Amino acid sequence: MLEKNKVYTAEITGITSEGSGVCRIDEMAVFVPDSAVGDKLEVRIVKVLKSYAFGIVENIITPSPDRIESSCPHYKKCGGCVFRHISYEAESEVKNNIVKDAFKRLGGIDIDTDTFISADNTERYRNKAQYPIATQDGKAVCGFYAPRSHRVIPIGDCLLQPEIFADIVNTSLTFINEKKLPVYDEKSHTGIMRLHTHRCTLRTDNGLFRSPQGLFKTAHAACKAAVRQIQYHQKCCHEHQPRQD
Repeated sequence: MLEKNKVYTAEITGITSEGSGVCRIDEMAVFVPDSAVGDKLEVRIVKVLKSYAFGIVENIITPSPDRIESSCPHYKKCGGCVFRHISYEAESEVKNNIVKDAFKRLGGIDIDTDTFISADNTERYRNKAQYPIATQDGKAVCGFYAPRSHRVIPIGDCLLQPEIFADIVNTSLTFINEKKLPVYDEKSHTGIMRLHTHRCTLRTDNGLFRSPQGLFKTAHAACKAAVRQIQYHQKCCHEHQPRQD
């Protein structure tokens, strides 16, 4: 039986769709985040269940050929990505195997997916993002949740999103902090500024290209309109408060 907090030596032989490496220690499957197939590691066991366990990388004895240095400064803190520690080729193979396994395990169908259509770009390819807003050290911040939590990790610029998203977020945060707009608190259920939701397209309804500058101006105008609406509602609430005689 595996012991919690004990360090074992193991080699990663598989990887899950959640990005955790898989190894076997004392005939038990152990899931290890931030590991790659072929890694020889020292693994510290952090949780033991009946038929499997969870561990963390204590030390990399021999790194996998698939392992790379992530170009994102927020990786491991932010919960948005799970494959930035392996090459794109290795990530493609993992996703290819996920599709094969889903058809085989759920449908009993063997499919040929040997031809994997790779992406043209591995960065700046997403067109939608949700950025939760929180208060930290008395100021509004915006970013993504840490893994398995609702703790916001401030993100200046996500490498998967269009650069214009970062400009909009930073300008909006400046506006929120200057106007002292109340940020939503999950514990007290108070506040109004909760999420930034962005969607970007290169074409408008009439098929014409819309420049990032145009998107930025539109977002800035939307922020100002939202503030006016908030101020109006605050004024109405104040005027309709019962008098204290």
